[in-house]
Amino acid sequence: MNKVYLTNYLLSMTILFAAVTGILKWGKIRKEDRPIIIGWWIVVVNETIRFILLCNDNKTLIPYNTYVLPLMWVYVWQFQQWKVISAKLAWLIISTLTILWIAVYFVIDGYNWGGRQSIYKLFLALTLVTLSVASLNVQIITEKKSLITSHRFLICVGITIYYTYRVLVD
Repeated sequence: MNKVYLTNYLLSMTILFAAVTGILKWGKIRKEDRPIIIGWWIVVVNETIRFILLCNDNKTLIPYNTYVLPLMWVYVWQFQQWKVISAKLAWLIISTLTILWIAVYFVIDGYNWGGRQSIYKLFLALTLVTLSVASLNVQIITEKKSLITSHRFLICVGITIYYTYRVLVD
């Protein structure tokens, strides 16, 4: 087994703690906070599939290129549940990004399902950063308690940091 693959996998599995905690507390969690837990499990499953494929010398990017679509749906759904965006705007964002994903992987470069594509990921990252910052702004204005204890604040800060990095890298 390649140590680099194992190290990358273990680092990516840090999200597993949040995903397991979310599932264990599923019944106690407010319904509007549940989509993010589904998103965490999408990441866990995808990273596990990628690790298994890499350990078997299959270096395809197909799992990496496909999981971003349902992850985007869940993230946009989460922001809609938090009332950051309306249901109409959520559907518009989901439709636009889904059409862009189809165009990038099947039209713009021809059929390049297994290749590295950054156009879609750049637009996805910019969208998620914008939604997170909008959510942070609402929380800063309306939140009465300390923001550092707010799960929503911490999630939005994490999304902002990670996807800002993705914008710079992609």
